[in-house]
Amino acid sequence: MKTLLRSLLYLALIVWLGGEIFFPVVAAITFMTLQTDTHTAGTIVGELLRILHGMGLVSGMIALALLALFPAWGIYKPARCWRPWA
Repeated sequence: MKTLLRSLLYLALIVWLGGEIFFPVVAAITFMTLQTDTHTAGTIVGELLRILHGMGLVSGMIALALLALFPAWGIYKPARCWRPWA
C-alpha cells in the first residue's frame, strides 16, 4: 500500500512539473510557426494554459492531500520529517 501511495504522489508531481516544462516549448513553437496570425497563436496558447491550470490544480490537490495524510497513515513518521525549528 505504501508503494502505491508513494507512486501516486510521484505521478502527481511528475504530471505537474512535466506540464510546466512542456508548456513553454509548445508556446514557443506555436508563436514561431504562427507569427503572422497572432490571434490563432494566442487562442492555442490560451487553451493550453486552461488545460495546464486544470492539471496543476488536480495534481496539486492530490499531492497536498497525500502529503497531509501520510503521517496519519504511518507512511512517513512526523519525527522523520525535516523541521528547521527543532
